[in-house]
Amino acid sequence: MSSDVQKAQNTNADSYRQASEPSIKALNRELKEPSELVLFAGGVYECTVNDTNGQYCQSQFAFMLDLPSQDDVNNKSAIKMWIAPAGTQHIPFDQNNMPTRDQLLDGDWKEVRIGCAPERLVSVRGGIQAKRSQYALKHIGAITINKSQGATLPAGLAIEITKEYSPWESGQVVVSLSRTTVGSKTVIVGDKRYAIDKMWELITKGNQWTRYTEHVLSLISINGNSRSSQSGQGQNGQVIFDYPAVYPFRMCDGIIPTDTTGYVYCLASVRNLEKIYIGQTECLSQRIIQHNSGSGAQGTEDIRDRPWAIGAYICGLSHMTMSDRMSLERSWKELVKNMIRQGRKDSFSWINAGARVVDSYNEGTDVDDERIRFILCIEEDTANNSL
Repeated sequence: MSSDVQKAQNTNADSYRQASEPSIKALNRELKEPSELVLFAGGVYECTVNDTNGQYCQSQFAFMLDLPSQDDVNNKSAIKMWIAPAGTQHIPFDQNNMPTRDQLLDGDWKEVRIGCAPERLVSVRGGIQAKRSQYALKHIGAITINKSQGATLPAGLAIEITKEYSPWESGQVVVSLSRTTVGSKTVIVGDKRYAIDKMWELITKGNQWTRYTEHVLSLISINGNSRSSQSGQGQNGQVIFDYPAVYPFRMCDGIIPTDTTGYVYCLASVRNLEKIYIGQTECLSQRIIQHNSGSGAQGTEDIRDRPWAIGAYICGLSHMTMSDRMSLERSWKELVKNMIRQGRKDSFSWINAGARVVDSYNEGTDVDDERIRFILCIEEDTANNSL
């Protein structure tokens, strides 16, 4: 561990105290020396400064043959390192293939002592100055877990999993544990129990897409749980894909289908919650652009009703002609008219009426490939009486 301290500007040296988190972040950003170094026999490092006696220079490779004592490290005493010959691009040994002292000397390696880098004052917001005491070394090839994806690191890899630094999603655990050719070359730095518990938590914990993916699979799989709690039910048990219940982001960021398989859709006015529009089209993504530009249809051209949002749509219509789609459109509109005559004037019920159209159609077909689906893209906010 480095020794990081801070003090207020224009105060004496006795005012230094332990650095705060913002100060440590500033030091990490400004200095080459990391806050933590993993020292181990066989470790390969990079020098961060030029030696005043010219024995090594910045960016030159340094190899640790013998592990220093804990007292030396605690006191930040100079530690023995072996410096690679100038121009060395690859080191042919590691902790699993340790050279002897004579082999290093025969290869023109130099044994030196490396101490702490010269302290530099770093300004931190709030009138604070911070400085760090750390060995003039840094790890070679230090990268983030995400940036290491796809790379193979045959020489070995050290991963820090601590309360301060650790993966935050399951994919990072998979990536970090699969970068080396054999498991023994992956070293986890940190408390063993904490690291195991953290990795297990991430592997077994879903992310923002887990519920969405599982819901989609349950609907399209033969043995899926199509009666999941996120599925709405039509009167005949028809599964409704309740999009807003499982989509992990705002509905306005939802992906609109771009294919030309045909759709029957219902739009809701964002400004006028009592206004909807039901239509049919080949390409839904192009049609919504037309409606919001005022050139879609007479019923959506009034600028006071724009923008329009997709409330729901019926898909799986690739086997239908335009005439078939228009028949579904008329059925949906007729249901809405009947609801209005009955005094049901909430737009969410009008939008949801499309599910009944789907139920009625699917009830009359025995061909699985011709069954259609209702996709609900909006939800009712009962607390605020809005969509």
